[in-house]
Amino acid sequence: MRARASAALGLATTAAGLLLVIGSGTSAETSRRPEHTGERRGERKLVRAGERELARPQAQEIPRVWDDEALREFELPHPGAPFEVEHVPPDYYYGLTERVIHRMYPVYHPEFEPPGYLDSLRALAPGTVLDTDTLRSEADWLRAGEILFDLPQNFLAAEGPSSAAALASVGVPVAADGTFPFHRYVVVAEGDVRLGVAACGNCHTRVMPDGSVLKAVQGNYPLDRLRARAMGAVRDRGGRRAGGTDRVISAEAFVAGRSREQFGAPWVDHPSQTMLDTMSVDRAIALHAAVPPGSLLRQGTHFFYPAKVPDLRGVRHRRFLDATGLIQQRSIGDLMRYASFTQFVDHLSRYGDFVPVLGENAGPLPPPRAARSIVNGPVTRFTDAQLYALARYLYSLEPLPSPHAFEAETLALGERVFIEEGCVTCHAPPDYTIHQLTPALGFEPSEDHYDRYPIFDVSVETDPGLTLYTRRGTGYYKIPSLRGLWYRERLFHDGSLSLEQVLDPARLEGDFVPAGFRGTDSTRAVPGHPFGFELGEGERAALLAFLLSL
Repeated sequence: MRARASAALGLATTAAGLLLVIGSGTSAETSRRPEHTGERRGERKLVRAGERELARPQAQEIPRVWDDEALREFELPHPGAPFEVEHVPPDYYYGLTERVIHRMYPVYHPEFEPPGYLDSLRALAPGTVLDTDTLRSEADWLRAGEILFDLPQNFLAAEGPSSAAALASVGVPVAADGTFPFHRYVVVAEGDVRLGVAACGNCHTRVMPDGSVLKAVQGNYPLDRLRARAMGAVRDRGGRRAGGTDRVISAEAFVAGRSREQFGAPWVDHPSQTMLDTMSVDRAIALHAAVPPGSLLRQGTHFFYPAKVPDLRGVRHRRFLDATGLIQQRSIGDLMRYASFTQFVDHLSRYGDFVPVLGENAGPLPPPRAARSIVNGPVTRFTDAQLYALARYLYSLEPLPSPHAFEAETLALGERVFIEEGCVTCHAPPDYTIHQLTPALGFEPSEDHYDRYPIFDVSVETDPGLTLYTRRGTGYYKIPSLRGLWYRERLFHDGSLSLEQVLDPARLEGDFVPAGFRGTDSTRAVPGHPFGFELGEGERAALLAFLLSL
């Protein structure tokens, strides 16, 4: 194993030799920005900035999403796992049901819904809204990608437990036009209007205090609070129908099956995994309800170890996807694969003898068109062309300019503090990240990892749970970009802290109240990343101003 310096010593030493002018956008070794250029089958490789211009992808260059060679090292290995993950073969993946690109309609808060609105939608004929064969210009592809960003993949009854009134009851933010911009209605059949869920836009849309809407950012949708409400309804009814059948399963069986599928990693020897088998309904409800907007119990995380919702703006520059760096982004094709994984195709993957949709000691999967998730219903897919449009749309988006106006002297001081405190060591311009992985506390990279991945061999000693004890674990956390901090309120990998709290030494104590995720406890310590604690009040204010200006 290679020797690892302590976090404080390692960063301080590196920063001492890395004083640079941030405004120039250059640094020794660390400001290299990945971009995408041509690769086999039209994919776009990551190269260093300045080597080549970013070419606009052409329609005929659409990568094949489910490609055995591309999937081989698509994701990092799981720490301590006695297996290599096996993804479904291409013939199975392409046999999954293709999604219908329904025409979509706004969902209004009940107080702002036009009279007779749902009845007017019921009078409409169902229809589709996108044909990728007709896309020609760059603008065509980007419009198509935005449609797919907002497109739901599952559909619930528009009235009852999943109604607009239910959204209002848990405080889903409302846009200035009176809509819930996270959702769309669709007409699936004449007279049958459904509320669409599980779109990219559910998690990556943000309503600002003035009612304006930002897309492809860290969202503020209270998904886990809605899940808690839905589980409460199942508990109160005494159970629910098993998906696709008339068989009723108990609330206890539903929660146990859902928890194992969503969070199971049975090869992990840790109490957080064994608790899934004895999880009570009330406990599951309480744990979901404790996750604030901006953090998320997504698949492969855990009740105790959620993930912050990532900002997708600037995603084309990122070397790794997910807080744990689980997915390598070597090309636009990898972002397309990741989008398909994220929308539950990864529930079909085989982790040794465990398959999320089947459980442990799993036998063969059902036929592709019968594949079903407890969490999300039928497992479906976008076409390759649709995923390409979605990825091109996301690649077109850069972090939004800050609306904050600070004095030039304040920003200059903040920039100087940023350099002198060593922040620039890991968060170098132009992306304010060095696109590397940092080992989690307690994890030692194997020798071959140093040859395969860019590793910054210093641990900042944040909580290792997400990357050591979950299905999304790698043993690492990626070094995040600091661009766009002004519209992100959840920081650290679990979304526990606000920006101001990152610099507050009080967070190391057990009586600290995190602004973000803290579980069902009223207080908890948030360890790690012990930088900026000794700044004076003026220096801290200037540093915060500089960070909010990025």
